[in-house]
This record gives sequence, C-alpha cells and structure tokens, in this order.
Amino acid sequence: MEASQSTFDFENGSTRADPQPVASQEEPDSQEPEEEPDVPSATGVGAYLISKGFYPDKELGRGVDGVVVGATNKRTGQKVAVKFVRQTTEGDMRREARNYETIKNKRNSLGEFAKHFPVVYSSNIEEVPFDGEPIDGQKIPTAVIVMEQLEELPKEVAAGLFPTGDLGRKNAQATRQRDERIFKNERLVGGMIGLAYDLLENANVWTPDFPVDAEMEVSEEIMSNFKELKIPIQEPPGWDKIFQSKQGLFLATLFMKLTYEKMVEIAPNRDEKSLVLDYEQNIKKTLMEIFYKAYSRSVVSGAVQGAATPYSTLRGLDQFYGQEGEIEKSFPESVSIRKAMKALGMEGLKPFDVHSGNVMMRPKTKEIVIVDLGRFKT
Repeated sequence: MEASQSTFDFENGSTRADPQPVASQEEPDSQEPEEEPDVPSATGVGAYLISKGFYPDKELGRGVDGVVVGATNKRTGQKVAVKFVRQTTEGDMRREARNYETIKNKRNSLGEFAKHFPVVYSSNIEEVPFDGEPIDGQKIPTAVIVMEQLEELPKEVAAGLFPTGDLGRKNAQATRQRDERIFKNERLVGGMIGLAYDLLENANVWTPDFPVDAEMEVSEEIMSNFKELKIPIQEPPGWDKIFQSKQGLFLATLFMKLTYEKMVEIAPNRDEKSLVLDYEQNIKKTLMEIFYKAYSRSVVSGAVQGAATPYSTLRGLDQFYGQEGEIEKSFPESVSIRKAMKALGMEGLKPFDVHSGNVMMRPKTKEIVIVDLGRFKT
C-alpha cells in the first residue's frame, strides 16, 4: 500500500488503501439554480456577493484575519466559500491573496498532494463595501478568495494530529486516542522525554544544573519503570484534570519524581543540596509544567522544517530526534498530509501556522484539507 494514497477511515480509526481522486480545479457539475430568494437591501460583503452573481448564505467562520461566508452561484447553483480579509496592514492582505493564488496556479504541479489544499476558483484584491454600506457606498480594498465549500473535520482527528493549544478536557477523547498510539511506541515515548529535557534546559526559570549524563541515566530509569508501571506514585493535586490519560499522567509524574531525586543526589555541595530541598515544591511544579509542554506537542508539525524556530510550539513530535518514521508507523493517516506540506514547500510556499482550527474535510472523500493559507511563508 502506498502510504501517500491512504485515506483515513473516520468511523473505524484506520486507513484504507483505496486511492482517492485529486480534487479538480474545474467547477463541479452544475446544479439546478435555486429560486431566487427575496434579498433585502444588502450591505457589506452581502452586497458585494450579490453584485458578483451569488446569493449570500450563512457565515461559515471568523478569525483574526477575516470572515468566511457561504454563497451560492445564481447561475449554476454551485455552493462556494468566500473568504474576505480586511487588514490595516496592507501587506498581510496582499500576502493572503497571493498565497491562495499560488495554490490555484500550482495545483497541477502538486499532483496527488493537491487534495490536501482547497480548490481555489479566484483570489484577488477587490473593492468591497464597509459593513453597513450598500454596493454604491464607501468601499475598502479587501482580499476576496472564492473556493470550494468543505465540512468540519472530526475533532478527534483534528485535535489528535495538529496543534490545539489544549489537550485537556475540551479534547479529552482526542487526547486519549492519541496517547494510546503514542505510548505503544517506545521511541516516541523516549523522544517525548528527550524533548522535555531540552525544554528544561532552555526554560527561563531556575532549576539546578542537570548534566547530559544525568539526563540519559534518568531517561533510562523512566523508560524502564514506565514499561512496567512498577512505581506507585501519588501525582501532584490537580494534574489529573490536565492529563486525560492515565499513562500520560504516570509518565509525567515519573519524570518529575526521578528527575528531582537525581537533582538532590548530584548536588555538588551541602549549600546547593539545601537549596534544592528548600525549593522542592517549586522545582517539582516546574518539572510537571515542562513535561506537559513536551507531552502536548502535536503529532504533525504546524510548519514545514525550517519555517519555525527550534522550540516553537508549531514544531510537532515528527520534527524532533528523527521521529518522522515513527510518527508514520503510529499515525499512518498523517503520512500523506505531511508529504503534501513538504511538496508545497518545494514549490516555494512554506506551510506555517497549521493547527486544528484550520483543517477541514472534503465531504465525499473524507480527505483532510488545510484551508487557511494566509500565514504560509514564501
């Protein structure tokens, strides 16, 4: 089975090998146009859409960079999503239009990976009426992107693969499903521990010096005890509300307990040891927080290699310690989309700031689609 052709089965949580057709840039078969609704005197983006031959539908989404409105082509009945971006910084607005235009023009060169990006019909800077203004009223330059309409990606898939900013109660089911697969893979567990020590070394808080040889020794001890679940540990109060899987909480508590004990053991003198003992609760709290930052990293990076800083939260577990292959083993549904992001980067548009809030699903094929391209880098 070619991994890049796999499609994720959202009902059963597995992959199937049926290759899905790449979304075409051509308009879908025309539908019978609906009977023209009685549209009151429209203003703002609604007035603009009517002037361009669309019936305005409901608002589909809103974010920092703009608003997305559903619309129906009066002539063909085709439903589309129209993104409007008004920025006080003109460069951002133009970047948005340019990025979507690039996807439109590069679609054929992306081949099988084009399916992970939206079909874009047009992307231009247009004069659009201000909110509350009629079509002949005061206007403002606006990036207007017309693209295919998609559906929401199931949360357990989106939050399990991409950065969410929250792996707690809000995404409890996704967290448990993600953890079940991660903790079956020893190399992914080891990479998570290694990342935690890297973050500890670069943290802007005081902790005792912890040399590399101590990290390696404690890492082996953590792994050994984690596999056997053999140390009964009383976790700090409140952390059971943050970690939604028992394995995640157990691993974090092991990291905290064994790292702190080693810090006490290797203290170079009596004064240093006394300091470590006096600040025990603060140090342990810091260790738990550091480990949570490593644990909550996404599976798929929200930026291609080199587009984000070394410890950016956009860098997922796949970009640390050569773990791409391990991620592909445990999360086969991530293979195609990760390759798609790399392929687009090779075309000169580097994916950046991809997270669970801006990935959707193509209804018929259930393909994952990255819909927000405005922050991609050239």
